[in-house]
Amino acid sequence: MYKAEKRKCKACKLRSQCAGGEAGRSVIRYDRQDALDFALAHLKREKAKMSIKQRKTYPETIFGEAKNYHGLRRAICRGLDKVTIQALLTSTVQNIKRLVKYYQDKITEKGLLSLKQLYYYMSYESCGKIQLVGI
Repeated sequence: MYKAEKRKCKACKLRSQCAGGEAGRSVIRYDRQDALDFALAHLKREKAKMSIKQRKTYPETIFGEAKNYHGLRRAICRGLDKVTIQALLTSTVQNIKRLVKYYQDKITEKGLLSLKQLYYYMSYESCGKIQLVGI
């Protein structure tokens, strides 16, 4: 925080425009103010606003699917470890569904028959295009 000395502030010609009190003007500037300014400017862009809007709704659909279609409405077993296993298995099922949907056309094109072949094909293709579920 920068705070001007009283004598400098009183002698300033622009004092009536900026200083409200007798103590003078103080300015707060953080260590990484440049990064904060960049982030705030980025958030004003239209693309960032659309991304934020999408991020607000996307997790809700994933959790809704897990709750309604995969039995995550209630825990099957008791205990934090067992509930964690249930949640991880549910997200695994959701990820497998997304992978199969993404590679469905390629599976029929290449004539892949076994899961082992599908696994190798998915491992060596670009998986960065798929948005997977994580807990």
